[in-house]
Amino acid sequence: MAAVEARMEEAPWAEFGVSGPTARGLQLLLKGFGVSSSNIRFPDSRQAKIFVRNDFLDPWRRYCPEPAPPQVEGGSLA
Repeated sequence: MAAVEARMEEAPWAEFGVSGPTARGLQLLLKGFGVSSSNIRFPDSRQAKIFVRNDFLDPWRRYCPEPAPPQVEGGSLA
């Protein structure tokens, strides 16, 4: 996820250096929104840290509300 965001031209990642935020840096940024990483264990006993989509639902609703519907003039949207 951090690698993808670092390539986004419009992303304000200059403060994180040329390569963008590290995985640890991303985790620290998300912590303030109540999002933390989880461990996942693979069948071959390897482990990895992941962010679970459902952990983003509440912060997304709070900080990124749905846009207001377009204003209707004269009774039609056209």
